[in-house]
Amino acid sequence: MTADQNKEISYIAYNHANMPTHVQMNNGEVWFTYDALGNKWYKRVGDYQRDEKHGTAYIFGMQYEFKYNNHIQYDWKLMFIGTDEGYVSAVYPEGIDSGFKFQYVYNHTDHLGNIRQNITRENGNLTVLREHNYYPFGLLHRGYNEDKEDLKYDKERDFIFTVQAQAGRYKYKFQGQERQEDLNLGWDSFKYRNYDYAIGRFFNVDPLAEKFPYYSEYVFSGNRVTDAVELEGKEPDEIKYQVFEANRNAPKIGATYNQYLNIPQYNINLNLSARTKLFINGSTNVIFGGTMAVGGAIYIGATDGGGAAVGGTYLVFTGSSMFAMGMTQLVEAFNYNNRKPDAVIMNYSTMYGAWADAGGLDCAKKIDNGAIILSMIAGGGIRKVFDISNPISRINTIGNIYSAASMIAPNQNNVSNSNNTSQINSYTIQNGDTLSQIAADHNTTVDALMEANPQIQDPDKIRAGDTLTLPSSNQSDNNQNDNNQNQ
Repeated sequence: MTADQNKEISYIAYNHANMPTHVQMNNGEVWFTYDALGNKWYKRVGDYQRDEKHGTAYIFGMQYEFKYNNHIQYDWKLMFIGTDEGYVSAVYPEGIDSGFKFQYVYNHTDHLGNIRQNITRENGNLTVLREHNYYPFGLLHRGYNEDKEDLKYDKERDFIFTVQAQAGRYKYKFQGQERQEDLNLGWDSFKYRNYDYAIGRFFNVDPLAEKFPYYSEYVFSGNRVTDAVELEGKEPDEIKYQVFEANRNAPKIGATYNQYLNIPQYNINLNLSARTKLFINGSTNVIFGGTMAVGGAIYIGATDGGGAAVGGTYLVFTGSSMFAMGMTQLVEAFNYNNRKPDAVIMNYSTMYGAWADAGGLDCAKKIDNGAIILSMIAGGGIRKVFDISNPISRINTIGNIYSAASMIAPNQNNVSNSNNTSQINSYTIQNGDTLSQIAADHNTTVDALMEANPQIQDPDKIRAGDTLTLPSSNQSDNNQNDNNQNQ
């Protein structure tokens, strides 16, 4: 949307991330400033009718108001600090912009995360500062519960009390999002898009539109406004998977500031089963993924042939993806803060499963498990199929890691290292060996092998695990000469 005549918006400019940066209206203008990640840092409002310019700064969970002129900002005032349970209001004396006092305000939310009441204490009693009742798509009810109160500070008596106010300084309402009420804009600001609750539609295109072709690019929460919430302006998120904390989307600040301000801390009911699952999956993936990646690198360096390179590369890639996924799961486990963890991070061990899930495949979990199993046999199996020296003779033992390793480095324990060339050596038959292949590998002939091993009746029938006596080089030369004379 670039204009809205209903709200007297004549022009809207957007940045490269499709976020509004300048809104020109008949009665004023609004400017927005974002960082590289799309987080809003500043909002500046120029009100033509009141001939005033003011702004809001969003700094790490703290919200300030300021005045500005010719892009110079001044008279900054801390308004509130967001917390898990609500916010801490900086209450100023009447007509004075210094010497404020903090007052804790709690948010009461419903099952959708909508902030229904802002509650505080006055003279030891609970007081409702504001109450909000919503239609399904976020429009506020009118005609009742419209009295709004705000806090004031009597500095002489060191006393905080409530007063009637047109609007409170805390503007977070529907699904915990900030309501843009300056110049009657009538937007709710989600992280990635802005939402017009009067029509129940976003006016920015969904950044995940290709993932949801069955939705309109402007639909809100998949039109599921009773059993799902809008996830940062990108997609609906079912409530049955949510474990809500109060004020889920409103700004919060870390415990460091809370402790500095001596604000009481409250325990959050963590979903320990989810945290435990993340920790177990993460630890397993880090250990096995790291081992697999290192083993694959050693495998490539210690063996030759095209198959070794292919199999080892697969081991390294899969192991690295498991290790990265495991580290992500461990970080998520330690930073878990009573919300739904990402399903991909929770449930998958490799990037193959994550990619399959992102592609909407129902068999994503099977692909994930299959990738792990395949990686265990890949080194031997791919080496045996694609070995450039003799692929045909090894194709019947796909996946046998032991035999693959034996073929890469034949068993030397049974081979004599004596310098006497006439001494008889031995060789243990491996899976996939043929008599002709053994003869070629040891510079002898099939006839010499059969003569040295009378137990062999049929050269095509040899058994893995049996030990062959290898003829001396002299014996092999004599058999070769006899063959030549017979010819």
